[in-house]
Amino acid sequence: MKKILIYTFLIFATLESFAQVNVLSKTQFENIKVNGKTLKQIRDAKADVTKVEALFGSAESMTISLPNQMPWTASFEYLGMLLWYDNMQISDTETAITLTNLTIDAPNRTVTINGRSVKVGDKILNLSNIIVKDTKKENLKSIIYVDDPLSTELFYVHFDSKTKKITKIGYFIIP
Repeated sequence: MKKILIYTFLIFATLESFAQVNVLSKTQFENIKVNGKTLKQIRDAKADVTKVEALFGSAESMTISLPNQMPWTASFEYLGMLLWYDNMQISDTETAITLTNLTIDAPNRTVTINGRSVKVGDKILNLSNIIVKDTKKENLKSIIYVDDPLSTELFYVHFDSKTKKITKIGYFIIP
């Protein structure tokens, strides 16, 4: 646990130079929506093909490991979106199927955070009233959303600081 906290701290220290971190309540974080489906619904699908397809329809590509294969993974690829589930260790004796990565890189998926909806290609100002500083070092910037400052779960919105357009949206868990 100590190792995870140190790792999380180092990541936030690194991100601070090019990211704006926003701490949401647990409810706000779980209610981030992708095409009207909450992050909680997507996580709760736990790579069950029927449940994932009930949320987003038939996947264009799907890869699921054999039941006893380690590490176990499942991926669902849609036009402009990838969902990735892993069998993660949650205690010394228990594992659980967990959404570990969600990536949106095309404008055909709408994401709603605290009632504001955006998609790839939109101006970042559609998401929030932030000030974007141009820098000579980095063109890419991020807005990070967490439900706890020490959380290992991050929801992010990448954008180009020069054009102020969203380039990628996603979610991941720091291992």
